[in-house]
Amino acid sequence: MLKVVLSIGLAALAVSFLRTPDPEDVAVIDSHIEATYGGEMAQTELISAEGEHIRYKVCNRLEGMIISGAGGLFESMIFSGLEELNGFFLLQRCRVPSKVSVATSVFVVAVTAISAAVGHLLRFIQAGPETVSTVLNVVVFTVPGVLIGAQLGSLVSSKLPQKIIVRIISFLFLIVAGITFADVLLSG
Repeated sequence: MLKVVLSIGLAALAVSFLRTPDPEDVAVIDSHIEATYGGEMAQTELISAEGEHIRYKVCNRLEGMIISGAGGLFESMIFSGLEELNGFFLLQRCRVPSKVSVATSVFVVAVTAISAAVGHLLRFIQAGPETVSTVLNVVVFTVPGVLIGAQLGSLVSSKLPQKIIVRIISFLFLIVAGITFADVLLSG
């Protein structure tokens, strides 16, 4: 049932990414940000390693915590959802530049993965050397793949315009939603 909910949610997020926000909605969000974080706090500026100035406005932190919490819940139950919901919140809701959004999502997922890995490692050690050996055989080929994929993703996101990245993410969300839903249909 959780996979069905996730697949429907991902499809809805994909459609949301493809939909252009109403100018009135953008104006309401911008005025809320200005009223809540007015003055110097209304805008954050980062300087990239290449010297590029990246500016964006702070968004609704409570909404971000709720969306990230839901993503963490999905991540802990079915191993997917955190990065998708973080991407939606940062790119679509807050309109954070894709470079910052991707880096933030990768960092959040990395911290989540490290904390989960430590907990699982302790359980595997308690289960015995055979279990640890099996897990290490899987880790040997998955960790390099994840590290290479993360580096390639960061490189691609820094080279492409945000509009194209949003379209690519929408397409990927639809694919993941379809695969997740098909998995439910085929297994159940």
